[in-house]
Amino acid sequence: VRFIDTPFEQVIATTEDWETSSLTVSSLRLDTIVANGYNISRTHAKELVERGAVRVNWTDIDRPDFMLAVNDLISVRKFGRLRLMAENGLTKKDKWRVEMAVIKK
Repeated sequence: VRFIDTPFEQVIATTEDWETSSLTVSSLRLDTIVANGYNISRTHAKELVERGAVRVNWTDIDRPDFMLAVNDLISVRKFGRLRLMAENGLTKKDKWRVEMAVIKK
């Protein structure tokens, strides 16, 4: 391995385009958040989790009933990443108001 000194002006900065959205979800389960974040069915999201295509905070999770917390980073292979930004409380029908930021591939 060889390192080459480069001026700071030539360093390439990465830009990530996070799209924020507010959603109402039935629970904070991993399969529910993945399904609502990428607009896919919960059954398909559950299959992705069980196959090992989903990571939470860079750890492989294969349980669809895994409960998420604020600032968890979810990475779904071939779909992109999403971050659970905030919990905004419950609605009258006991659903969660959440804010998510999504990077789609």
